[in-house]
Amino acid sequence: MWPTATLLVLVRTSTEIELARRFRNAQLGSASAAHTARLPREVLSLKRARRRLSDVYHCGSQSSSIARGVEERTWGPNNVANPLAHNDELGVAVIDNRGEAEAIREEWDELAVAAGRPYCSPAWMLPWWTWMRTGNAQLRTIVFHDRVGVVAIAPFFAQIGKLGLTEYRLLGAGTSHRIGVLCRPGHEVAVAAPLGDALRRLDPRPSSIVWEGIDSRDKWPERTTKALAGRAGVKLRRDGEMGAPTLHLEGASFEEWLTSKSRNFRHDLLKKRRRFEAEGGSIRRTRSETELEADLAAFARLHRARWAARGGSGFFDDRIVAMLRDVGSELLDADRFRLYMVELKGIPIAASVCVAAGDAVAWWATGMDDAHGRLSPTLLGFLRAVEESCERGEGLIDLGGGAAGYKQRFANRNEPIIGMTQFPRGRRYPLTRAQLFPKHVRYHLRSMARRLPPECQQQLKRILRRR
Repeated sequence: MWPTATLLVLVRTSTEIELARRFRNAQLGSASAAHTARLPREVLSLKRARRRLSDVYHCGSQSSSIARGVEERTWGPNNVANPLAHNDELGVAVIDNRGEAEAIREEWDELAVAAGRPYCSPAWMLPWWTWMRTGNAQLRTIVFHDRVGVVAIAPFFAQIGKLGLTEYRLLGAGTSHRIGVLCRPGHEVAVAAPLGDALRRLDPRPSSIVWEGIDSRDKWPERTTKALAGRAGVKLRRDGEMGAPTLHLEGASFEEWLTSKSRNFRHDLLKKRRRFEAEGGSIRRTRSETELEADLAAFARLHRARWAARGGSGFFDDRIVAMLRDVGSELLDADRFRLYMVELKGIPIAASVCVAAGDAVAWWATGMDDAHGRLSPTLLGFLRAVEESCERGEGLIDLGGGAAGYKQRFANRNEPIIGMTQFPRGRRYPLTRAQLFPKHVRYHLRSMARRLPPECQQQLKRILRRR
């Protein structure tokens, strides 16, 4: 008998071939309709032109279905017979190169700071675009503006694959959490329909719009779906959810926060800190570009060494180091890039990277020499980060996705991260779903794997790395 996995691959492959054949035939047989189905590209520079948005659509019917634990909702065609006018003062531009993105860097960063979203700042997203994009990727960041300045930014790019598959993804996808649309407070409703309309009109036309690593309270996928539906409708799929611990300081001093923890927690951590200092340990933060290069090299070495025995780190390579170098160069002087070096007698034994925006700090990644695990250097590094955040009056430390034990010890809330995908309905829809089927199966399997005990997860990762 064929193994189940082999049968799935054979079925999927034959389905893709058949759907591809039908799709090509449909294209050849409907040439007269093709030019009306494909809208012209409208790429406007903030410096060159302003385009008035002019359609408000009425939402069609809505249905929902649950299949294999994944939620999907279908939005019917919009009624476009009686379009109304949007706010005449709202214009849109689609940025397709980094030079134009740099022109709005200051206003972009102001929105990220106001929202408390460190990974949405241009200082993080643009280096990510420079170093981390793969394959055929094209920048397509949508910017809304009024007479005052930038109102909203949707930092997308197009990932183009086989047979014309075009996935629109968020800058920072795969390495960052709580990314997404930035909007001036109070303008969300005014921007929602124009954003959905702009996504629908992008060139190349979207096969799917993927919202990876967004906050579970983020409403932009739902807000934009009505206008994105156009005349054919949209399928909205929830791809999965990951727990993400957070620490809300709420203006507390370090002493007040420490007092709020259990007696055992305080006693254990303070005892570890005294022992660490008695053995010649110290914690410092990278302060200059001169230190940055050496500290990043040490951080990379510690991170890779820590994960080598746990199946390896799938994303930490030289491109990540180059990206962090650019981020650090941009944010170090503003005290928003924080690389904590935990050293024993001057030798790094642990390191952690944090990025800040507004009153929020995002804890990105850590590395540790397991030979010194008895000193709990990662915990002590985080304790120092909490102490400094309290001194600055920062309100939130976001520990990112995953429920590692040390995160749970410090966190006081769980604010999950989710993924969602929008599929515009049309002639290409069946082929798109067939092409993305393997990825969505991986999403499902990954979600199941996260429910396993940590030791089982590490064993599974080691097995997969050998293949």
